[in-house]
Amino acid sequence: MKLLSLFLLSALVVPISTCFSQQSSHEDFQEFCKSVEGRWIGSTTLVQDSPFGKKGDRVTTHFSSYMAADGHMLIGTYQAGEGTATWILSYHPGAKQINVHLTNSGGNYAEGTIAKENGKWTERTKGARPDGSPTTAVQVLTTTDDGETHTWKGSGTVDGKAIDDWATVWKRVYKQ
Repeated sequence: MKLLSLFLLSALVVPISTCFSQQSSHEDFQEFCKSVEGRWIGSTTLVQDSPFGKKGDRVTTHFSSYMAADGHMLIGTYQAGEGTATWILSYHPGAKQINVHLTNSGGNYAEGTIAKENGKWTERTKGARPDGSPTTAVQVLTTTDDGETHTWKGSGTVDGKAIDDWATVWKRVYKQ
């Protein structure tokens, strides 16, 4: 009887939990990649000490991205202040998700997904700092000027504690 109860509980829980995970199509992946391809320049105020500078520093940001692996991966490089980062996106057909992997020059790592939520692209990541302290972030993209201006607004935690919200405004300087 316990086995039957466990089976019935898992049959109910698994479908409910999967309906809350955001799914995307390969076409969504292509749409998102096309929207961020190219070279961008922006600025942001750092909300915490990082490889890019000290909390409160206003830094100019540079982002460049291109498609790789015959259109199945987007590779983005990011420079700001004193640091760099690499952002890799790919589509996972089994999970139906746009996957994100990010590593920066300070040794921070994050992975997660990007999906359209309420009509806007939303990136959700979990990761760790070099000392192993866990991080989370949620960033939402708003596009204006026919897609030539991107504003990413985010919030997150480090070691379970909320950090200040941030925003980075990007202008496209070259479109692939």
